Amino acid sequence: MKKLGITIRDVVVILLLVVVAQVIPQIVLGLPQIFSPAIKNSHSYILMSFVLIPLCYLFLFYYGFVWLKKHLYNNDFNSITVHLKPIDGIKYFSYALLLIVLLLCGSFIAGLHLTTPVLNHWEFTQNLVSEGLMFFAPPFVEEVAFRGVIIEQVARQYNLITGVIVSSLLFGLVHLMNGALNFISAVQLILSGALMGCLLSLIYLYTGSIWANYILHATYNLFFTIVPIQANVTHDWPFQFIFTSHSQLITGGQYGSDCSLAFYVAYLLMIVLFLYLLRSKWVRNSH
Repeated sequence: MKKLGITIRDVVVILLLVVVAQVIPQIVLGLPQIFSPAIKNSHSYILMSFVLIPLCYLFLFYYGFVWLKKHLYNNDFNSITVHLKPIDGIKYFSYALLLIVLLLCGSFIAGLHLTTPVLNHWEFTQNLVSEGLMFFAPPFVEEVAFRGVIIEQVARQYNLITGVIVSSLLFGLVHLMNGALNFISAVQLILSGALMGCLLSLIYLYTGSIWANYILHATYNLFFTIVPIQANVTHDWPFQFIFTSHSQLITGGQYGSDCSLAFYVAYLLMIVLFLYLLRSKWVRNSH
């Protein structure tokens, strides 16, 4: 029971830090709207918020993590503090490219057509500014929390397999905070998040570095921001790939292509690949 209690504490604390670091900037930047409701329609204020929220999120999480590392976890977390060599960065980036190629191939097999909608310039500007910073801040926070901390702390009390399972399931569940979804879309999101979490966990174990996960995660986010694949046409981006099918299994439902069948298959193929690489590495190290 003591092991379970310590594990639950370690997991809950880092998840609370993720939530608090995300919510506080939104609350603080929302306060001016109480005293001046008209400000919420100010383009300058909206764009400033899109810039400041991810930067504050990153700042609060990082310094909160540094404090927890010293005062609660008593763990150096070497996989986070390890120096990233240029050659490793190139290798890690190749993992991201392989995943993207698989995702694109699967999506085109499922059926896509290119559309160039009439652009709403204000929506485009909001999308560009918000996604311009969001593509790198959440991946850092999520990789440190779910792979760097949760896997390590659970493995300390139990084992690596339990760490991967707990981290992957929580990674899927936490994405439910991104918005209200119907039941089927929520199930699709949990499954998608768990598969992606499992893949990132295996890459983490294979490389021993949080930066492998971060590079793949951030590259994935950036690419599918620049090259959107979705079910319906929007007016916030000049070109979009739209699914020809209206089946929720193919399109991913309310959450989008991240939860589509093509993405599931790509995640599974990458999981099989890294299971093989990880097993080969452990066999070599045992001799």
